[in-house]
Amino acid sequence: MDNEALIKEKNKKYKELFVKILPFFILVVIGLTIGLSMIGNFYRVETGEEKVIYHLYDLIAGKDVGISLTLFYVINYLALPIISAILLFFNKYHKNFAFVSLFLLLFSAIVSIVSKDVFVSLLENKLGTSCSFDKIYFCGVIPTISYFVLSTCVLSFAINDVGFTTRDITESGVLIAAALGLNFIRLFPAPTGGSVNLQMLPLFLLAIRRGPLKGFIGCGIVYGLVSCLTDGWGFAYFPFDYLLGFGGASFLGFFTTRILPSDKDNYNFKGELYLAIGAIGATFIRFVGGTISSMIFYDLDVAAAMLYNVGYVFISGGLALAILMALYGPLLKINKRFPPQKL
Repeated sequence: MDNEALIKEKNKKYKELFVKILPFFILVVIGLTIGLSMIGNFYRVETGEEKVIYHLYDLIAGKDVGISLTLFYVINYLALPIISAILLFFNKYHKNFAFVSLFLLLFSAIVSIVSKDVFVSLLENKLGTSCSFDKIYFCGVIPTISYFVLSTCVLSFAINDVGFTTRDITESGVLIAAALGLNFIRLFPAPTGGSVNLQMLPLFLLAIRRGPLKGFIGCGIVYGLVSCLTDGWGFAYFPFDYLLGFGGASFLGFFTTRILPSDKDNYNFKGELYLAIGAIGATFIRFVGGTISSMIFYDLDVAAAMLYNVGYVFISGGLALAILMALYGPLLKINKRFPPQKL
């Protein structure tokens, strides 16, 4: 066996070892992160003339702000990371478990960035006085840093057997650019607020062609970040309106093999049915993200937030779906002529 073969064999063993130990490593790091956040000073907030120390335990117990923030911290700092680590143990059954794990960790990390602003807003409403951070303690940023680092580990884990080809990057770049351009073309205002455009059309195509993992990276992370920066609303809106909202388009990627079967090259009912199911699911995820964001940043109740988002989100998604269904036959022919890498 020559040196090149030996190096390949050694690299293969390292990859296998990495795949085996990563879920345990992530579970341990998450446990340490939660433990430190429980016993250390999480926030120090100045409320009028008083300076109050908050541990993660206090936030989970609902100190000063009640059940709404309790659920927020339980879900974001405990439930999502732990579920993410557990899902990695099931990756051997299907690689999409790693994709869901990546999404949950990344989402938790990004939400933790804006959590302090949400906390102060709710605290001010509860106490009826202005509040400010006198200092953000080290334990308050541990989860953010930890979950971002773990996200990169899970990403390398998830793409271990996938990889990005030149065609992947080129096609994704073209579709993301098209979505960004369509974002600036407002077709008409929606009846309940917001404006309708066709930015979801290229994102749906990206997810269908490239699958859930590459679709999420392209739609949620890359396009979501670029769109967030160009829209000018601020990074605080990124987790729900952009990462979750546009990342939800990757839901279509779970139906790729059924929407674009290799043995079909023309319109068929079954393929269009899965296309409709995937697009409706993706649109609903965007609707959920927008509703949550409206409740947090505009202080709307659930009904008002849903009413505002239901118009422009579902009309935009419906138009994108209608166009895709009309072009379904040509899309099958293109897919057969230029098949993507096996998903």
